Amino acid sequence: MKINEKYAALYTADTRYIYLHGGRGSGKSFAVADYISRLTYQAGHKILFTRYTAASASKSIIPEFVEKLKLNGSEPDFKVTNDKIVNIHTGSEILFSGIKTSSGNQTANLKSLQGITTWVYEEFEEHPDEDSFDTIDLSIREDHIQNRVILISNALHKESWQHKRFFEDEQDTTHIYTTYKDNRDNLNAQFIQMAEWTEKNNPYKYYRNFLGHHYEDHDEALWTPDLIHHRPEQDYDRIVVAIDPAVTSKAESDETGIVVVGKKGKYGFVLDDASGKYTPNGWASVAVNLYHKWQADRIIGEVNNGGDMIQTVIRSADKTVSYKEVRASRGKAMRAEPIVALYEQGLVFHAKRLPELELQMTTWSPQSKESPDRVDALVWGLTELMLKNKGGWVI
Repeated sequence: MKINEKYAALYTADTRYIYLHGGRGSGKSFAVADYISRLTYQAGHKILFTRYTAASASKSIIPEFVEKLKLNGSEPDFKVTNDKIVNIHTGSEILFSGIKTSSGNQTANLKSLQGITTWVYEEFEEHPDEDSFDTIDLSIREDHIQNRVILISNALHKESWQHKRFFEDEQDTTHIYTTYKDNRDNLNAQFIQMAEWTEKNNPYKYYRNFLGHHYEDHDEALWTPDLIHHRPEQDYDRIVVAIDPAVTSKAESDETGIVVVGKKGKYGFVLDDASGKYTPNGWASVAVNLYHKWQADRIIGEVNNGGDMIQTVIRSADKTVSYKEVRASRGKAMRAEPIVALYEQGLVFHAKRLPELELQMTTWSPQSKESPDRVDALVWGLTELMLKNKGGWVI
């Protein structure tokens, strides 16, 4: 069994909380099991391993854990009982429990455990409230040893208390994000085929289940999945590359939307999506390459935030491209609604599946806090080709 190097942060983190998140098949649970079994080779550790719902530990959690010990070759070093595993060399132990069991909620009982140095909480997304979490969390306070709370979850709802506390506030937390792509060597071919099929046929499910992206309700999304139809075409009348640039290029910055759209007759076609996090020179290079690849008529750039900088970096990448600036005077939703109407009339097709763009289209709503950079570029491009005002470009 090969463990991805991303999990090395388990061994180096000096924060109280270590949060492992991502999609299914990423190896999160195995990496943590391997880590805490190694931690027991240091004397003085008492590790609490929990899930929110579980049958008796001897019938559920412990057998799974022992299988992992067999895989990493350390099983002979441990004594296994009905509710714990003890390292026979150091006396350090791992206790196993469900929080909500058939006998009721065990929060008070777990709070009363003495000497816990590390708490591991698997399937943490299931825990219902912050107060009961704090009841156990605050009881882990051993002196003279590093205390750890290791949390493992798949995708979180963005309104959940877990997301607000550990991803918006990031309180003393080390994050480790992995997906099945980081664990391909340890997965069977069927799982990978299922992931790839889901990516093509259900982008929302793929991003939530396989990539573990946090999500929010999308009842107010402007597009619904049934509005997006796929049909390739050839010999377009016009093609443009549309850019919605990010203001900055830091790791936490928004993406730069870069979308290629075409028109043939009365129909619009979405040809490519190369959006991503780039430096200004990076997105200029990507846009210019797409301009030549598709033999586009022009590049258009939204200048409300970028100003003259957009034209400057485009020209520095290639002085020969045709470039035009566009400027918004209305909100994102108002600009997008006429484009949604074109989809509703069956006048826009996607020439191929564009999972990330289509996911943003069907999940972003006007109430969302996030900037829909891919959607913005799509809207600018289709507006240029299909709805351009005769009187000018302020829309």
